[in-house]
This record gives sequence, C-alpha cells and structure tokens, in this order.
Amino acid sequence: MATLQQAKELALGITSAMNGRGAPNGLRGNIAAGSFDAVREHHSSINLLMENCLYGSAFALLRPMFDGCIVGLWATYLATDELLERFEAGRYTLSPQKIITQLKSRDDGSYTDTLQRMYGQAWKPLSSYVHGGHLSVSRRNAATYVGPSYAVEEVSEVITFSNAMVIIAAIEIPDLTTDPEFKDTMMQVINTYIQKQG
Repeated sequence: MATLQQAKELALGITSAMNGRGAPNGLRGNIAAGSFDAVREHHSSINLLMENCLYGSAFALLRPMFDGCIVGLWATYLATDELLERFEAGRYTLSPQKIITQLKSRDDGSYTDTLQRMYGQAWKPLSSYVHGGHLSVSRRNAATYVGPSYAVEEVSEVITFSNAMVIIAAIEIPDLTTDPEFKDTMMQVINTYIQKQG
C-alpha cells in the first residue's frame, strides 16, 4: 500500500529526473509533454494537499490527472496532425473511453488495461469529486460537524491512484525527447518506487 511519504519520494525522483532535460519538438510532442507534465504537477499538488489534510481538493485533482494521461497518450499515439491542430485551437474534445479503446486496439502496453479498469470503476466518482457532486458533498458531513470526513481507506486509494497516473506520465515523457539517458534515469526512479511496494 502506497504511503504519502513514498508518494512524495516518487514525486521528488520524477522531478529530479526531469530537471534540465530537453523539450520535445513539434505540436504533437508539445501537447503530449504538456499533458504529462500537468499530471506530474497535479501529483505533487495532491501530496501537498494530503499532507495538510485538504482531502477534498486532493480528490478533485484525480480526474484532471486521468484526463492528462488520456490527452498525452492520444497525442503521442493516435492523433492526426489535423486533430492536434484542432485540439490546440480548442475545437476538439476527447472521449476517454474512445481513446482507451483505440489504445487497446493498438496493443499499446499494459497500462491501457489499467486505464480501462480505472475508467470503468472510477469515472463517476472522479467526476463527482471534480464537479461538486454527491460524493464531494457527502464527505463534508461528519456525524457531529461540518468538515472533511474521509475514511483512511479512501485517502490511501487517492495516493495509489495518483501514483499510478504519474507513473504512466513519467514513463511516456522521456520518449518524447531525444535524450537517451532520460528513459534510464526515469525508470530507475519508478523501479525504486515499485520495489518499495513489493
């Protein structure tokens, strides 16, 4: 089970691995890298929010993390140049389920199964938290006070989910650059985190 300390170490390792690395070239790389980097930033933000017991705000960042992974993978593997231009101009909206289905048909890797499972199990709760729905509101009403009322298991699930999303982003970012050592450095960070989970 992932702990907040392990999540913070993962975030620090990813940020360190990225420090000073070259940026990708072209619209495809820029959209993908920008999306994945937003996932990285949300992960760090969730860690800070969790550390300060601001759980509702942390929960609300999970869907943007998921969306960032979807956009990044779409830009990297699926988007045509025309669709990238439309997306850049704000004239194209992605459907996560369609993107996951397209990624699976490409046999894009094992984490498409993870994304499919997360989408199937968590899309409605993620949307509820980000849009101020029932789940968001009900976690503010304890038996004797109004304020955050989150179960320990829920908090742990957020950390695990957030870590899974940032690992997908971290695996993908180095491939968008021409820095061959970047991938090795990033995989060392990820493998260190995974070994601690074992």
